[in-house]
Amino acid sequence: MLRDSDLSTFLKHFSAVRGKLHPSVCAPPDQVLPAENGLFASEVWRLSRSLQIAAVLGDAPPEAAIAAEAIAASIRGFRCALLENAEVWEKAIAWALSQNAPADAASLKNQWFARQQEVGLSCARLRSKGYDVKVGAYGPEVSEKSRVAIAQKIDRLLALVGGVEAAMQVCGALKSNNLLHDGMWLFGNRVPGIYGAASPAVPYGWLFSLSLRHFDKAGSARKPDVAWKTLITLATEFAASFDCQRYGQIEQFNIPSTEYYRAHVDSLVWRELFSLPQTPPQVLRHLKNAITHLLSPTDELGLGLNIREIFKEIDTVLGRAADDRLSVCGQLQAEREFPTLFRLSTGARGSVNVSYLGPLGGDGRNHERYLLFEASGRRVVILPRALTAAAACEFIFRLLRKLERSRADFVVGALMERVIEKACEGKAINVVHRAKYSVQKSGYEIDVATREGDRFVIFETKAKPLTAKSRSGNMISFFSDFTNSYLTILKQLVRHEIHLRCGLTPLTEADERVEDIRPLKIAVSPLSYGPVSDKFHSSSMLQSIVNSRLVPVQGNFESRNATEKFNRVVEDIWSLICQIAPRRGDEIDLSSYLHDVFWLDFGQLLYILDRSSSVYDAFQPLRSITSGSRDFWTEVALLDRLGVTTGKWRPIKT
Repeated sequence: MLRDSDLSTFLKHFSAVRGKLHPSVCAPPDQVLPAENGLFASEVWRLSRSLQIAAVLGDAPPEAAIAAEAIAASIRGFRCALLENAEVWEKAIAWALSQNAPADAASLKNQWFARQQEVGLSCARLRSKGYDVKVGAYGPEVSEKSRVAIAQKIDRLLALVGGVEAAMQVCGALKSNNLLHDGMWLFGNRVPGIYGAASPAVPYGWLFSLSLRHFDKAGSARKPDVAWKTLITLATEFAASFDCQRYGQIEQFNIPSTEYYRAHVDSLVWRELFSLPQTPPQVLRHLKNAITHLLSPTDELGLGLNIREIFKEIDTVLGRAADDRLSVCGQLQAEREFPTLFRLSTGARGSVNVSYLGPLGGDGRNHERYLLFEASGRRVVILPRALTAAAACEFIFRLLRKLERSRADFVVGALMERVIEKACEGKAINVVHRAKYSVQKSGYEIDVATREGDRFVIFETKAKPLTAKSRSGNMISFFSDFTNSYLTILKQLVRHEIHLRCGLTPLTEADERVEDIRPLKIAVSPLSYGPVSDKFHSSSMLQSIVNSRLVPVQGNFESRNATEKFNRVVEDIWSLICQIAPRRGDEIDLSSYLHDVFWLDFGQLLYILDRSSSVYDAFQPLRSITSGSRDFWTEVALLDRLGVTTGKWRPIKT
């Protein structure tokens, strides 16, 4: 296993042989480095990328990074000795140096990929400001003391600008960059074309969340434009130091198993820095129709609320909200128009995101549960409509969780299934809900499924959100959430497909030939998991791990339990997929199989169903084309602009 200190060890070996390139010292890496239980080739590749960042930062000679790159390119397909084995590594480094003619500084600089170049330059600028930045084998790291100092400085500058004013600035910047499509903000990673120049992005998600801490403060900066420019520059450099942004179209296209953990970490950190949860407002209409059907008078008595009045107030709030900016009204007006929501879902002055500071402080961020926010001057602020709708959905699900445990579980599960069923009605010839069947005396149930001739779509839901603990960077908690949501749903979907192909489900008639069908399989979560649920990302990640196992570094019960369950479910999924996936020769074509699998949150699913006249056709535009943005709404905007949705989805209203 690669250790963070291995970068320093590599540089020691490099120094030992630099200038001593006698032929007796050199040996090709594929001859001297192979070792049974050593480093994977992908780990050496990771080391080479970190050395490039170190070279840009000035912590390593550029030639060392070039040597590491040459070694990584020559050892593909086998494992190599640990860095402690100085003799073989010095021979390999000497060989790599002998393969590269001396070059001047300008040509060496052009060796780096955009990601390493931009990350290194951002780290250099942070260091020039006095912050402690180091680079290890896994990349750059800003010390905890400096991270806190940077976040505190940005927070102070936001307070000087004023919370409401800063949030307005974020909205204005996104709007001016044309990052709004059909009422949804486009927070996606903007990856340039092959010849385009990449640059670090502004962490608008984090800055917006921080600004809500200061809604009780009016702007007091003498030069607000200077304060804003200063904090934007520092925040952008700080965000780049996390090295989680994609800078090219082919990054993370093929993720090796050794990069599995890091890729998940990157997706979570990226989510907290650059995006915000949002939901199409029309989702609330679907929820209202289903909830009023499911909740009994006893449920409402237990909640102590009139659910219809709650939705009426939510509708009024959404009517007051704007797509592209904050909306502000007086406190007395808000109390009069939204009496229940003002009491139950208002972020009081000085109580919003109080313990939230750094981008990995997800467990201290509470603004997503509020529809209204008290601000200075006895004002009440309503966030942009898509963000408010997301908060309304979370509020509703949180409200339902106040029911008795078993009743709450039933209502939330039944709610998701009923909403999907109703959204599919009229858009498929056959729609089934809670379709029970048995196989070899074992009972199974399909949540929702549709059929149009030989076109099948199977939906499975799981009311397991991404917890605040996971969002704050606790990866054991994340793997537990990930296993209990997507992986568990995927296992159910694959099993249903096997039974469907055998003609054992209620979707087919007796003696009907269905073994060659390829149904679409849709995993649905109540709230967004962010970029980790992106089709491009989730498919690549599953392909990277199917023949590997996670092993916890810490041996405590929580870590062992989470990783063991993860490994067990992945093994179950793989054994099921092997029964039905297409093959290329003797190998399972997992990529082709996952082409028919989607993971969406409630809002994303209902949005595409609303825009389509056919359940099956609703998913066709999402199947192949991607900009690699990590953001569903950015992908939708791309598909609309390219005309891919024409004939499948109705045009958006402009």
